[in-house]
Amino acid sequence: MSTFRFPRLLALGLCLALALPALGCVKSAPTSYYLLDSGQPPPQTGALPDKMLRLGAVGLPEYLDRRDLVLRHAESSLLEVAGLHQWAEPLDKGVHRVLREVLAPRLAFGGYSLLPDSDAGEHAPILVVDILRLDGDFNSDSSLTARWQLRDRLGATLAQGIFSAEQPSGPDFASLARSQGVLVQRLGEHLAGRLAEVLHIRAPR
Repeated sequence: MSTFRFPRLLALGLCLALALPALGCVKSAPTSYYLLDSGQPPPQTGALPDKMLRLGAVGLPEYLDRRDLVLRHAESSLLEVAGLHQWAEPLDKGVHRVLREVLAPRLAFGGYSLLPDSDAGEHAPILVVDILRLDGDFNSDSSLTARWQLRDRLGATLAQGIFSAEQPSGPDFASLARSQGVLVQRLGEHLAGRLAEVLHIRAPR
């Protein structure tokens, strides 16, 4: 019996030796990382305006509270989490960064410094943004829905609203990330207009 077992063991060992490199290739597949782009030039240095406005932490629904990009297929309830395609920073931080980069120069024209909530204390109005939806599909549209509220330093609501928009996306994850970055830019531009109305800021000529 032992004379027949050795060839079988040898064959099994050869199969494993051939299979292990292939398994190694699967495990070492690279992860791609993406950033939301504000489309804004680098911020200019200089003195900050005297009046302050806080931008609170951005809220996310549970399905977006992850590093992975999320696809929603054909406007259905079917979601796909892309494990090898991730945001390079937490999504709420990325949305917060883009909104600040879009809003800050517009508010500065009206004499307002836009600061993170933690930097401005509790003695300034606050803009609160909650993302309700941010996803999309290849060769289709990315969709963004956000709820926002501007409160005074005592917590009273000065203005509020809901923003919803779509942006065409391309055939891959890079184009999907770009389209979602454009959507956040559009949210920032919408908020800039609404804040200008409430805070009586004239548009730059």
